[in-house]
Amino acid sequence: MMQNRRGTRDASRCDAFFGRPGSGRGEKKGAFPQVRLVVLAECGTRAVFAAATGPCTVAETVLTDTLLPHLQRGMSLFSGGSPG
Repeated sequence: MMQNRRGTRDASRCDAFFGRPGSGRGEKKGAFPQVRLVVLAECGTRAVFAAATGPCTVAETVLTDTLLPHLQRGMSLFSGGSPG
């Protein structure tokens, strides 16, 4: 499982739904809205077989709960951060 936050286009709808992280500069908010992304991927091929997205204010654990039904008996689950 990998999680990350990614920037998105600067549109008012994206801003309203996804939100912006805090910043120590200017208006005290990030330059772009950010999407929280959590995925389930195969270790060998790195193929993503399930993903969940949400606002940057939603915790990874909340999004992870929505992915657990995609796991099947006999699968191993390893937790890790962004590969980049």
